Amino acid sequence: MTFKEWLVYQMEQRGWNQADLADEAGISRGAVSHIFSGARHPGIDMLNAMSRALQLPAEQVFRAAGVLDEPAQPASDPPPPNLGEWIHMFLQADEQTREVMLDNARYFSQREARSKKA
Repeated sequence: MTFKEWLVYQMEQRGWNQADLADEAGISRGAVSHIFSGARHPGIDMLNAMSRALQLPAEQVFRAAGVLDEPAQPASDPPPPNLGEWIHMFLQADEQTREVMLDNARYFSQREARSKKA
């Protein structure tokens, strides 16, 4: 979605036209018209004024205008260990080794849970 399309949507949600946006933002109607015609890209001051007028966080308006990049997606977790292999080893192990394997699994699971809380 282009900034113009985003801005049109925001104005429609409020029942505004270009003049209303200009008045609410305290910017000239000509400046708004130039944005819609593509003759001008809004600067930081104008985007801040629009964010106040639209009552939206400045970051949201800056992202829509392409001034800020979208936040990076979190890196995907590494693939889980091969559970089938682990189960196979568990089933082949003697009772004492199974207890050790389970104790280790509990330890690492609890450690992971604590690190996520921190």
